[in-house]
Amino acid sequence: MQKARKRVHPSTRFDLMIAQGFCVVLLGVATLSACASDEPSARTATGTPPTPAGAAGRGASTGPISSGVPSGPGFGVSNPTDIVPLPTTPLPTDPMASTKPEVECEPGKFCEPKGPDGNCGSERLNTDVKTIQIPGNLMVIFDRSTSMEDLWNGVPRWQAAGEAFSNAIKPLEMVLNVGAIFFPSPLVEADPNCPIGCNVADPLHWIPGPTACCLNGVQACGVNTIDQADQIKFGPATAFLTEAPMKWRFNGLLNTPPPAMGGAMMMPAAGAIVGATPLGAGVQRASEALMMTKFEGPLVVVILTDGEPNCDTNTQQVIQQVTTWQQQSIATHVIGLPGSQGASQFLTDLAMAGGTDNFLDPASSMELETKLRGILTSTVRQGFESCTFHLDKATEVPDKLHLVVTEGGADKDVPRDLSNQPSWGADAGWSISKEGDTVEITGRLCELAKQGNYESIRFDYGCVELPPPDPPMGPA
Repeated sequence: MQKARKRVHPSTRFDLMIAQGFCVVLLGVATLSACASDEPSARTATGTPPTPAGAAGRGASTGPISSGVPSGPGFGVSNPTDIVPLPTTPLPTDPMASTKPEVECEPGKFCEPKGPDGNCGSERLNTDVKTIQIPGNLMVIFDRSTSMEDLWNGVPRWQAAGEAFSNAIKPLEMVLNVGAIFFPSPLVEADPNCPIGCNVADPLHWIPGPTACCLNGVQACGVNTIDQADQIKFGPATAFLTEAPMKWRFNGLLNTPPPAMGGAMMMPAAGAIVGATPLGAGVQRASEALMMTKFEGPLVVVILTDGEPNCDTNTQQVIQQVTTWQQQSIATHVIGLPGSQGASQFLTDLAMAGGTDNFLDPASSMELETKLRGILTSTVRQGFESCTFHLDKATEVPDKLHLVVTEGGADKDVPRDLSNQPSWGADAGWSISKEGDTVEITGRLCELAKQGNYESIRFDYGCVELPPPDPPMGPA
């Protein structure tokens, strides 16, 4: 004879959901679930006899019965009105089942499992937790070679790309920090054959040969450090939006005073200097800037270029630097504008090294703006202000409490001791006070919670079958 099946009745829980925006206080609730089997009851909660199995299906209810538990965002139950009372007596058609009703759990008490499949008990808990907004951080590595003067859908590439960056950043300017390295810088080493560049009035400068300063041109391969006038130091996005329009365009900087650099000079004529694509030098300057800056929130790097790198760029060194960033939890997004088709394999390898799988190839500035906004939005997070959670009443069975975090959309069951697991470091984990009314998150787990790595944190009782969280990236 087939035994009536039991279904694990999931324990409901209180969610500490994180809302986008300003500092908020969230109310987390864990709701009571009864501790009984899934077999039909002899009587509903209102005392009405159950509908016969042949009338509306086995154990069918005459209508939704409210659980009395709040519903909506932030609570563990998405639709409490769908919860029907768990029956306590087997069907009369099961001759092996007892007709004696089981004793239900007392409300607010934890119920031990009564079968091998387990019926999870829970109790209702409330806690107040405050979240804070954590600004994101963006490092822009922007190609302003002379080829960026070419048109893209009728607009110079530098202008279309620059406006896409500004438009994507504008809605987040109050919660975003930005720094930028533009390459190349408008400077070159002095050419002994053309010490003052192109003199259009000098006929010798137009005769082919070493002194044809107006024909040969000079490639600009140098890149200034982030503290120089043609770059943008890390700071609030508002400052970036103000400064960037004057720095997107290479030729627009040729008549500015030269920076104080020994052995370098600014070429006075626009026709005498050609902006090359020293991507290697640009990435190196970005690396130096990142090493000198302390960040308190997520950081991403965005590299934008329209051609193959030159100026003796070592592409393997560039890939290695991006790999190092990725190992430090710094993702690198790569954008290839029209003109970069010849470098597609290198750009793909660069994006993969940066943890973003493939480079972006937008068809328009509008598409570029949309992709940039998605990247930037992911850097702005909500973190917990404290790693101490006070419960409004003591948990009755502290040993059966589980800490569940939501990371990247997936729920993870956090072991109480993480210190013996890779990358977590000493003291990582969580504990509950002997009184059962306070939970403390410690070590690296606390750091990640404050940094906004988890979309939510909640506490579940009983039957929790979830994987543990992934080891954190970067040093413990």
